Amino acid sequence: MTNEYKENILNYLTGNLKNDSGYNEPIFTYTNVYINNLQSNLSNYFQSLVIYRAFVPSKDNKNQNLEYSVLACYGTLIGESNTSGAYVILDKNYEIVQVITEYKDGTKVGNVQALNVDDSGNFYAVELRGTTYRIVELNNLV
Repeated sequence: MTNEYKENILNYLTGNLKNDSGYNEPIFTYTNVYINNLQSNLSNYFQSLVIYRAFVPSKDNKNQNLEYSVLACYGTLIGESNTSGAYVILDKNYEIVQVITEYKDGTKVGNVQALNVDDSGNFYAVELRGTTYRIVELNNLV
């Protein structure tokens, strides 16, 4: 323990700790508004209400945003009777590049509960299948 830490503890215990006297105001940034046809474009793939689970911009290993983003959705696909999940890859103008509804081994995408990107740029998700959760790492998604 440093002497400064010991002094702060002693001042706290004796009620002599100084209160911060600065003005702390939250900083808000302006949001970007993009006019696009994402909802109508998604209706080409989904026949019923689409539930958006997560929207994550892709990043490289230097934490820089790339040109693509990934949207995790859940709904009933056209031509199907059961609801399922999908990963929608979007470009920087929010146009659909690709819709992934099943993995290469034929397994359908489950109900995506969470989606995120790690420091190396790989996506990972938590899917719900029935009562079972599974963690999925999505390599080379974008």
